[in-house]
Amino acid sequence: MPKAKLTTRERTTSNVSTDTLAKGTQLTHAEADSNFINLRDQSFGIADDSSTVLQVSADKTITVAGAKGITTALSGDTLTITGGTGDLSFVGSSIVSPSNGDITLDPSGTGVINNNATVRFNTNYKEDIVALTSATTIAVDCSLASVFTVTLAHSATFNFSNLATGQSVSLIIRQDSSGSKTGTFTSVLFPSNKHTLSTGNNDVDFVSIFNDGTSLLGNLSKDYS
Repeated sequence: MPKAKLTTRERTTSNVSTDTLAKGTQLTHAEADSNFINLRDQSFGIADDSSTVLQVSADKTITVAGAKGITTALSGDTLTITGGTGDLSFVGSSIVSPSNGDITLDPSGTGVINNNATVRFNTNYKEDIVALTSATTIAVDCSLASVFTVTLAHSATFNFSNLATGQSVSLIIRQDSSGSKTGTFTSVLFPSNKHTLSTGNNDVDFVSIFNDGTSLLGNLSKDYS
């Protein structure tokens, strides 16, 4: 928009050199004109990340431009900025959190995180571990973690859910202090159908199960000591 129209008596540019006059002193036409011109031409600054400053005055229009999946829309006196609906591209190569902050990638609904390149872990790699409660039937919801533990106080049947194609799950199974508990694994195939648990007091077995899209393939490693 253009600058506001301003009628002055004798000046077109300001020549004000002081903020105050002596008490009771009248303004000259030039001083009054200069005050009005200063009000019309005042501006404020907007700085970007590089500290480049744009002085914004009444004759300038500020454009908020969307990019990299961020869109803008103006309706009446409301500016809406929407992000996250498209692909994101990063100029740099790092995503850094605030001090001690976590970074969470959480797809919505049935979305997954697809990695199309080599994953390198420069420090620790951790898997979530969920403790199960002993019962004659134990439900293992594989959407909750990739590793489960249980101390058997019962002979138990393990039922697996939400184990997607290409996903694996591990169970650490401990006998209680009296031992002799058995385990059955619903719909899981084992080499030569061998899946008998160790039954000694406080014995520890490790069961890994992989879903190849057709079958649940299990492997039992026994009697860790």
